[in-house]
Amino acid sequence: MKRQYILLGVLLLIIIFCSAWRMHGKDHITTLADLDSFVMEDASDSNDTKYTTMADFATYMDLTFMLESEWTAASTTAQGKAALATDAETVTGTNATIVVTPAGLTAKMAAPGAIGETTPNTIRSKFKQINKSSCNVTLTAAECSNTLITNWGWNATADQIFIMPASVAGLKVRFKNCVTDATADIYWDTPGSTTQFILEITPCGDGERVWTENATIYEEISFYTMSTNASSVAYDWPCCSIQGVHLDKGS
Repeated sequence: MKRQYILLGVLLLIIIFCSAWRMHGKDHITTLADLDSFVMEDASDSNDTKYTTMADFATYMDLTFMLESEWTAASTTAQGKAALATDAETVTGTNATIVVTPAGLTAKMAAPGAIGETTPNTIRSKFKQINKSSCNVTLTAAECSNTLITNWGWNATADQIFIMPASVAGLKVRFKNCVTDATADIYWDTPGSTTQFILEITPCGDGERVWTENATIYEEISFYTMSTNASSVAYDWPCCSIQGVHLDKGS
């Protein structure tokens, strides 16, 4: 009997609650649009206040939320909505409005091409081979970072001149002549009058050139940067012949 009284009491509370709050409009709510047209009125309010919009409902319930149409795009300084980049978009690497996932990073690392520089031939810290066939070549630091430079296609009747980049820490490059029957010379110039080559163990002097006369196929020379305190700059270009004869040409 005691249990029956308890159940009866619960039923009465439900009836009282339902009579205090009368809901009109749609029979059920399945979408945000349904909630927009849902009417709730407070029977205890003599003014019979009604809540007919999402904003009204949020105010009454003390809620904070945003409709999808109100979301703004995320940025580097503000939170917001953002799309996930596909593997292809991550590999391309040009879209600044989508988010990269770990899977996308894996795809980027596995893809051929550059990691850290603009082209595969200029990736620092990875041994690579590049070819320079023109007669006057101005080299960049990236092109002299752990690189083998060849000269297939060089017109061996006109001198080939390589202008080295500024001597900064960590550069290392080898040159190999790949042209037969050359009647011209190959020169290496410093980038300025205050930098010098140190050929074998002999300083050449600031601004002086290294050369090989009537270049012979497979002649090879290696250059690297090193702090020597031998000139007015922090680093010079020590170099040594690997194959063939290379000399101090002077300025």
